[in-house]
Amino acid sequence: AVQTEVVFRHTRELLDLPARKVTPEEAGAVRARQEVLAQQEIASGADEDGEMRQNDQLLERYENQGECPLYRMELHVLRIGDVAFASNRFELYMDYMHRIQARSPFVQTFIIQLCGTPGAEGGTYLATERGVWGRGYSASLFCNVVSPQGGQELVDETVRILKDLAAEA
Repeated sequence: AVQTEVVFRHTRELLDLPARKVTPEEAGAVRARQEVLAQQEIASGADEDGEMRQNDQLLERYENQGECPLYRMELHVLRIGDVAFASNRFELYMDYMHRIQARSPFVQTFIIQLCGTPGAEGGTYLATERGVWGRGYSASLFCNVVSPQGGQELVDETVRILKDLAAEA
């Protein structure tokens, strides 16, 4: 049926999601790799700046994770009639997207990824527990700043907001 008037709503929230912790063992392995890279650079005169910079950022994250156990993310949810759009700043594992869509009260829910102001990390993957266990490239410490628990919190908060918007007449 043709609709000439639809409900149009937008909401924005800041979520503080649990960061993915770097373990002492992981930090130790990165430090050891830094030493190897430094020796190679001295011996060859080559510049391994990309990997070394990435390792330095991870070690800085390790040193600061006690002070910064949360990662702030801006979430936007938009309702246009029976359709909703929800944004996040991550490249989600599809499990998260499917969890949101399956629980959404809307006829159709679109998940818009890699949105927002990039931080020092830029757009990062958000791996599930299974993804972290499987150790795929997109579940690496270097490209995950939020924990799988944070991913589930993102799902739960997005669904809560979708339900609130659906309840509005």
